[in-house]
Amino acid sequence: MVRSVRRHPGLFVVAALALVGLVISAAAPPPGDDKLTLHDAMDGMKDGLKTIGSALQGEGTEDEVLEGCQRMQTYMLAAKVLEPTNLDEVEEAKRPAHIAAFRADMARAMQKVLEIEIASLEGRKDDALAIVRGDLFSMRDAAHDKYQPADEKKERGEQGGGGGRRRY
Repeated sequence: MVRSVRRHPGLFVVAALALVGLVISAAAPPPGDDKLTLHDAMDGMKDGLKTIGSALQGEGTEDEVLEGCQRMQTYMLAAKVLEPTNLDEVEEAKRPAHIAAFRADMARAMQKVLEIEIASLEGRKDDALAIVRGDLFSMRDAAHDKYQPADEKKERGEQGGGGGRRRY
């Protein structure tokens, strides 16, 4: 199966996105449902990132990388239609732009996770790990600084998080 995926990566991406859509519709509450919070989605993304990181560092398999990517993508799709948790700290007139920037940043992060998945499928483990440690970590830290409420930023700073200090 891996060989056929490597020969037709575009087809695999289309199939994977369709599957992710089915998983979201079956496993996660629909957008606007109060059952899935942004915090829940972020926890799901964090779990996926841990799975990817461990697998890419030689502690796991390619299937685990792909599982982590799918988990991240599933929660990213659910999260990008939610509102950032610091919306109350943003001036009323600037809120629509803040929400749009949040969604665009989530979409960019999803692109990076797709790049990690493709690199893994093509056997480029080092490239996938470089994307995680470089672009994805930077994007995550910047998004936390931009979209977390001030009290969560302070708490994260006191716990040693942010600024590239977290492992995953």
